[in-house]
Amino acid sequence: MSPTRLACLLACLTFLSLPALPSAAETRLERVQALYQQAVEAYGKKDFPAYYEKISGVAELLPDDPGVVFRLAGASALTGRAADAERLVKRLAAMQVYRDLAGSPDFAAIREGEAFRSAAAAMEALKSQVGTETVAFRLPERDFVPEAVAWDPATKSFLVSSVHRRKVVRVGRDGAVKELVSEGRDGLWSALGIAVDAKRRVLWVCSTAHPQTRGARPEDLGKAALFAFHADSGKLLGRYPLDGGATGHSCDSVAVSSRGDAYVSDGNTGAVYRLRRGGKALETFLAAGTLISAQSLAFAPGEKVLFVADYAQGVFRVDLASRKAVLLPAPKDASFAGIDGLAFYKGALIAVQNGIEPNRVARLRLSPGLDRIEGLEVLARNLPVYDGPGLATVVDDTLYYVGNSHWGRFDDKGNLPDAATLSEPAILKIPLGL
Repeated sequence: MSPTRLACLLACLTFLSLPALPSAAETRLERVQALYQQAVEAYGKKDFPAYYEKISGVAELLPDDPGVVFRLAGASALTGRAADAERLVKRLAAMQVYRDLAGSPDFAAIREGEAFRSAAAAMEALKSQVGTETVAFRLPERDFVPEAVAWDPATKSFLVSSVHRRKVVRVGRDGAVKELVSEGRDGLWSALGIAVDAKRRVLWVCSTAHPQTRGARPEDLGKAALFAFHADSGKLLGRYPLDGGATGHSCDSVAVSSRGDAYVSDGNTGAVYRLRRGGKALETFLAAGTLISAQSLAFAPGEKVLFVADYAQGVFRVDLASRKAVLLPAPKDASFAGIDGLAFYKGALIAVQNGIEPNRVARLRLSPGLDRIEGLEVLARNLPVYDGPGLATVVDDTLYYVGNSHWGRFDDKGNLPDAATLSEPAILKIPLGL
């Protein structure tokens, strides 16, 4: 999980250094940030009426965020709103997102009620495993920190990007691992989202300089660019900085259309960029602030619609002709926060949710018009190998995704523990046939 995505989810809850955004969305983000900070301060002073007032304001702006729902439930219990608190803990249980209800002192007033006991039991049940851990292949470098996996149909091989070692490797049908883009080649920073244009033999790599990027220069931190390499030789074909090379950005994911246009998400600003085939520079496709934290991108069949995961809010449906972005309506009894990986498969979106606990892979069933999420089916949850599952791709009827990125093992200075303490990175697979 990239620090950008984690920071963005926490941005709704702890607000770690979001960049300034030039649009009406800035007012909304700043309002959420201010209300949350005021809520935390009031809670620290045990001024629970003020805490309830401020966190209610956050909930009006982010009504479906499970962390906000949890805090609002606690604030309700602390201020004598027992019925509201019980309703909210029931909703938390329905969302299938773990929170330590039993360990929180905020719920003392409703702890003996049936609603609370039932919700707490449901939370504990979420610790059970769903699905089977099936490893497609492993990588030998334990400190690789994989971010994304992509399929190259021309060579029948997988490509995997490295955050820490800032490179891309190819994994052949025999399981052999070979470097395609060597560490730091041509100024590559952390290699994040990747995509293969098999027809034109281009490997697109999103890259950002993070504290977790081995050897990153302090002056580069927060800079991001889309790189194009030859998919066979690894030769650099082009480098396209986000916002002219300014700091405060993160090139997180990339999707390439059949006509060769590349679309890029910026997890820091919520913008989406486009590089037209043969273009010389990225153009803004969705302005900063359109989303809170834009993550994985997935085309619908026909490529008239692009789905974009927003780590804080859910999934947006973007009409490519009009550039209109709409948050997909979704059931209120499920959580769609924390989606990192996203892929389209037969009328559904397959989502890797590493921004909620427990981490899971879910099938989001769409309406026939692809304009609404009608249901959520958990395909995998709490697998033993999980340590920050990451981006995904679909090959035929199988999902392949990063199972253990080890993002959470970095310390606050961007250092990893001894590699011997880490497990070998695993790419997992799940059959998707209906």
